[in-house]
Amino acid sequence: MLMTGHSSSEWPRVYVDNFHSRPRDVIIFVVGSARSGTTLMANLLGRHPSIFAFKELHFLEELWVPHDLGHVLDSEEALALTAQLMKNQELGRHAPVGPKRFYDQAAGFLETQPTPLDAIGLYQGFLRHHTEQQHRQVPLTQTPRDLYYVGEILDLFAEARVIWMVRDPRAVLCSQKLRWRRPLWRDDFPSRFHALRAWLNYHPITYSLLWRTAYRAAGRFANHPSVRRVFFESLIANPMAELGSLLDWLGMEYADGLLEVDRAGSSHHPDRPSDSGIDPEVLTRWRHSCLTATEISICQHLTGDEMRDSGYALEPASINPVRLLYFVASWLPRASAAFLINLSRTRSPLLTLRRRLMATTRPGV
Repeated sequence: MLMTGHSSSEWPRVYVDNFHSRPRDVIIFVVGSARSGTTLMANLLGRHPSIFAFKELHFLEELWVPHDLGHVLDSEEALALTAQLMKNQELGRHAPVGPKRFYDQAAGFLETQPTPLDAIGLYQGFLRHHTEQQHRQVPLTQTPRDLYYVGEILDLFAEARVIWMVRDPRAVLCSQKLRWRRPLWRDDFPSRFHALRAWLNYHPITYSLLWRTAYRAAGRFANHPSVRRVFFESLIANPMAELGSLLDWLGMEYADGLLEVDRAGSSHHPDRPSDSGIDPEVLTRWRHSCLTATEISICQHLTGDEMRDSGYALEPASINPVRLLYFVASWLPRASAAFLINLSRTRSPLLTLRRRLMATTRPGV
């Protein structure tokens, strides 16, 4: 089995002790491969009266790398980092507005923080300060790629609770294939460039491999007492039970109204604020749209072990030789172009590649 992990008795004692922290001391991290339901989970838990759900802040890997550990920020560095976090939270990371717009607000926040301060301390202070401003107690941050930093999260955030979202990789591929449409649907900052980047990013080989490496990266911590794996399909099929169990794990009580979320974030249609609640159609869309039999076959071939480990049934899928040849021939050129167009989205491209490559081996192998 893939998910060998460790028994809870093998983890350092501090992890087990910290697991029993009071809920008000907890910071929730929602992680998972892209299009695996991290946004939905954040929106659901964000409706709890004690939890404030942040937007995707992209702190790890984009604003902080392990090399920064222990580095004390000077005043300019602290101001720039805080302003960027505020911009990501208020306007979104892709907004065509510079972080300097938030310098005055950032300076006011920094006056409330102790010194000296490193980036991790600043980030924790930012999460707690903003959560308290919203009259909530528990911050929740969700950025899918944080999945590759679960080890650092558990080491550096003593009160961390990691919710690892897992979704059928075939559904992930379908969502990624259509994701190029979302930047064009935005009312605030529609972007043809981001649509082009999303279109260029998609390739069935690339995203099958990314799903597999993401699964293996998080799988190393599957049995950690501060990590909880949640299957997207189970959440959709029985949301009340799944949320109730999850909140119990967090040491919190279920609250009314959690399921009345806006139907946002889909690659299949624009956001529909007038519609609310869990959309059951998301479970079957990949079967009826967008993926060819060749794409399904590629996905199942590359992720089969992990799919079986997760309980996803492999289905018969015929291969069209011409399409297969196209996907194989186009993979390296598309992957190289996608890598270059995404260089600005990480502090260290080499670190990003290394993190993905480190996750290519199966846990326990």
